[in-house]
Amino acid sequence: MILPFINTNYAYQLDAGIDSISISGHKIIGSPVPCGIVLIHNKYIKHSAHHIDYINNFDCTITGSRSGFAALIFWYAIFKNKHAGFKKFINECLKRAKQFTEILNQEGITAWRYEHAITIVLDKLPDQITQKWRVPSNNMYTTLTALPKLTEEILYGLMSDIKYYQANNVMPTPSCGIQFPQVIPSIQLDFD
Repeated sequence: MILPFINTNYAYQLDAGIDSISISGHKIIGSPVPCGIVLIHNKYIKHSAHHIDYINNFDCTITGSRSGFAALIFWYAIFKNKHAGFKKFINECLKRAKQFTEILNQEGITAWRYEHAITIVLDKLPDQITQKWRVPSNNMYTTLTALPKLTEEILYGLMSDIKYYQANNVMPTPSCGIQFPQVIPSIQLDFD
């Protein structure tokens, strides 16, 4: 859901050398339920497909069934946002990902991301932090996804906990750590 909406020479279509494409419905699309679309060349699945009587077609999913509600959510999001809406949204997320990666690194927290990705990768954070902030981790990395719900205020709160934990090996009390930058009203800009 990113490459088709940005200026890049990367291939993102099945006829351009890509074997499969997966689209998460709960990130960019904004579905309230986990869902997604997987497109794959027929040559990779033709041996695993079986005939499903009630749809009178071949299918390779485990149950031969899928959520009609999820399909409706996808259709509505595409109908409502169109290409221009997704392009604007994705470019805002990419800008946020770049900015937040820079902030993390400036604060001494190693962070990186692929050029056209909205996922920020950190070294694995302690379980106490990942549980509090509900951030996904594996044995090596913790990730943040730069969607609109990841605000600067949340980022600064997370960084505060990380820095405190690094210094004290325990979670901080709510009132300590890095403070979110405050905008002084006399210099606040208004964009109406």
